[in-house]
Amino acid sequence: MKQNIKTHMRFKVESHNQPETSGQEEHKSLRLPRWLIRAVVFSAVTLWGNCFIASQPPAVSSTQKTIQAPADPRVRGLVTITHVASDNWRFTYDLSRDARSIFLGPKTEKYHAASWELPDGFYILVEGPYSYLERRDGKPFRQVAIDVTSYRQIVPYAPQPFGLFDQGTAVNTGPLGFAARVGEARMMMSFLPKYSFVGLPDETVLVPGKKRGMVTEIDLPSQGLFVYFGKLQGLYETDRTQSILDTRFPSTLRKPYLSAVKAYASFYDRRLPHSAPEKLVIMVSYQVDNDPLVANRLLSLGGNAQHFQIMAKARGPQTLTADRQDIQKMQRFFAHEMAHIWQTSLGRDNARWFNEGEAEMLALYALEHHGHITHVEVAQNLSARVPQCVESLRRTSLLEAHRRGEPQANYTAGALVIASALSAISADGTQEDITALDRALQTRPISERRKQPLEAFQATLKQLGAEPKAVDAIGTFIRVHHDDPFAAVRLLFDSTGLAYSVDGTTLTIEPVRNAR
Repeated sequence: MKQNIKTHMRFKVESHNQPETSGQEEHKSLRLPRWLIRAVVFSAVTLWGNCFIASQPPAVSSTQKTIQAPADPRVRGLVTITHVASDNWRFTYDLSRDARSIFLGPKTEKYHAASWELPDGFYILVEGPYSYLERRDGKPFRQVAIDVTSYRQIVPYAPQPFGLFDQGTAVNTGPLGFAARVGEARMMMSFLPKYSFVGLPDETVLVPGKKRGMVTEIDLPSQGLFVYFGKLQGLYETDRTQSILDTRFPSTLRKPYLSAVKAYASFYDRRLPHSAPEKLVIMVSYQVDNDPLVANRLLSLGGNAQHFQIMAKARGPQTLTADRQDIQKMQRFFAHEMAHIWQTSLGRDNARWFNEGEAEMLALYALEHHGHITHVEVAQNLSARVPQCVESLRRTSLLEAHRRGEPQANYTAGALVIASALSAISADGTQEDITALDRALQTRPISERRKQPLEAFQATLKQLGAEPKAVDAIGTFIRVHHDDPFAAVRLLFDSTGLAYSVDGTTLTIEPVRNAR
């Protein structure tokens, strides 16, 4: 019997099938918020406040002769992932200390309900946009074993738990725990167990960044990794990238894919050199549409980026002709996800408008730079976002969009904010490109970027020559829940100098060549 999920404060999540955007074409893409994935040594995170709180050492009696070292507040131990059969897994937790709750990240109710079979005493608690593994009686625990079934579908706006290939399966360790609560208070401690991986007798276990064959008690990045179980067919490597392509991946897309990711990696390396110098690992699964009603549908893609790794799930017909539209869609998707790897970190889950909006603009700029789209198509792409932007902002502010069930606004309105910012910083006669904006933002103090992301962004715009009126307009557009979103978009463009025309309720952004 599959486990029940208890839900508090349920939020609505809608699809956002917008054919001309890169990060969310018939799928939901996510960059893990850096507040979730950054290793926090001897610290704690209060989830509702989205702020890190230094954990305090226990009080020492004045009568003690020696000073005691503070207890390690981190939750360690061992998590073992065992491949039991083709689509069957066992996730075993053996923690170093009692924990009352393990924070699993963004809520994924359908996935947990369909794939996780929990022991009778455990359940998945959903509060707001997040989910937690807990005992029903609220008591602490150290050990639990969960039987899990592989999950093929796209999980919207969350890390993908699985990637299913023709010759193997990738398992994401990230959604197995980002933090843990040890006391009755809502303070969450760092969750830093080691991981062991047990494959089937005839399969290879590949842990990216580790030596081949290293599978026992491994330290992994706190945001997790996709670990591959299976046969290593479809492995392609360059100096900068390592790709595992499903054997079902259309041959018509293979060459365009390999040339695109190589070009974008080189481009981002040159323009955004502050990224960590690790080899980018990309895993691409492909699901064949066998339903005759959808057999002729266009290619769709989904997935997420985390710690120099991308998990992509592609879906389409068994025989894909791969016209320019398919190739361009694929190029936009990977340019967007790769942009997440290189872009500047901003905020703690409260700057998704920047994370997704800038990734969209970086992707468009990368495609234009390599001649994969024209500057006219960039303007058309941005113009196509306006109707969905307006619709989403009728229900929420952009700042609160992901908490109010409108995450697609981060891709639509977020991209329009970045486009407006680029126009604003060109007002002094020096046209700045999107990578110049990102590099300038990188120079702001880390604490400012984490704790005051919008203020850091506005300060960067001023630094690059934007007028105060434009900077204030951008802040207002992001913060305010507008009564008339269409008028708010026009005011944003007017204040920042972004050229556009209006025909009734249709707004068209004028083409502008990006600085090279």
